[in-house]
Amino acid sequence: MGITSSQQSSTPSAITKSGSESKEGEQMSQKIFLEDLPYDMRSHILSMLDLPSLKALVYASPTFHKQYLSARRYHLCRSLEETLGSAVVDAYAVHALMIRKYYSRKKLINLLGSYAERTARRHDRLPHKMRQSDAVIMASFYLRSVRLIVPSYARWALEDLAKNAGSPPLVDCQQPDSLTGTETARVTRAAYRFHLLCQLTGPQSSIIGISKRSVIDRLLISIEPWEVEELFSVYQFAHGVYSEIVDDIRLDVNPANPKFDNDGHTSTPVGAFDLGNPGRSTNLDDLVDDRESFIEGATLQGLPLLNKVLFKVLDHTQLVSVMQQHMTPSYIRFNSPLGPLGSAKQFQRTARYPTERDRMHAEHAPFPFRGDNDPDAPPLAWTILWSNRYCNLYGKFINNEIRRWGYIFWDAARLERSGGRKVLERQWWERMERR
Repeated sequence: MGITSSQQSSTPSAITKSGSESKEGEQMSQKIFLEDLPYDMRSHILSMLDLPSLKALVYASPTFHKQYLSARRYHLCRSLEETLGSAVVDAYAVHALMIRKYYSRKKLINLLGSYAERTARRHDRLPHKMRQSDAVIMASFYLRSVRLIVPSYARWALEDLAKNAGSPPLVDCQQPDSLTGTETARVTRAAYRFHLLCQLTGPQSSIIGISKRSVIDRLLISIEPWEVEELFSVYQFAHGVYSEIVDDIRLDVNPANPKFDNDGHTSTPVGAFDLGNPGRSTNLDDLVDDRESFIEGATLQGLPLLNKVLFKVLDHTQLVSVMQQHMTPSYIRFNSPLGPLGSAKQFQRTARYPTERDRMHAEHAPFPFRGDNDPDAPPLAWTILWSNRYCNLYGKFINNEIRRWGYIFWDAARLERSGGRKVLERQWWERMERR
């Protein structure tokens, strides 16, 4: 029997077409409705969007694009503040170091002093007189170097948490709404501070007249101890990425590789590096390990290189080429006993730069969990570790395995439902028993 015209309208293809046309029509009506709004209302909409949403709207609508361009500096600044929250202070510090070629000791101390003051205020805004070109650069850096790192880090950490808890990850961190707003704010802040650390201490640092260790001291006393843990958690993530890469390219860059054709010369060929043995566990306490020096040197080149090796490198050959251009040793050793996050250095820092945090620590000041509505407040995991007392310890005082699953970022609800609280308590007490 043939299909009549009335029956054809109910076939799957007809339904799909009808639904598609309906959806397209709805979107077109919505677009027309937005563009028909009064100028002031359109301006208000532009000023309340985060950067990805702002970018999408001005690309989709000629009307909004024209209005955005008429007050570009204003809309970008408001969007940066909406996107970053209190991390806008960290983003501005990163930008200040990015646009200046060299920083003298005096200028750097002034910059870090201003950073400490603005960080203490928490909800600061971008400078009123900031130029449009600066806002453009800051927005571009977020979209190109920060935005993708946040879900990538979260996926890596939550996979480790699931493994330790014996359960599958509860969210797909590829989705933008898989993390809560507070969790996203914490990881975003940590990513900026990680890059700030790289700018101050990495191979490409333009700081003169002051030691890297002194700079690190000034940076770390500017932020809360759980925020140091946030920063170091992202550092540990990047360090792990380069640890795997170094093992992957070891033979390709080995001076003995025939491709270098050294003709018997004793000097190391350009692009060749001795990276040690593959599969060897990285020892962050080792002060003389060449392999660790190159891993640290790559880690401290910050977010642009990390984005490149994670998202832009297409194959092994390209990876080797990219890394050959960025292989520079570093000897800071962040988690060694004598490094800036080691126990000895923390005690020295307390003696040299005593702060209100040290007083609260010494007095065991009560410091209970205050909820997750404020991303600047400590997370539940931090208050569990220190039994609801203020503690100004970090780095070497906390297990790497705890830090690896991102304990310092997760909201209380995630910590409970994922089994993270039990993992935290188990790993923490195992550490106590080993001491």
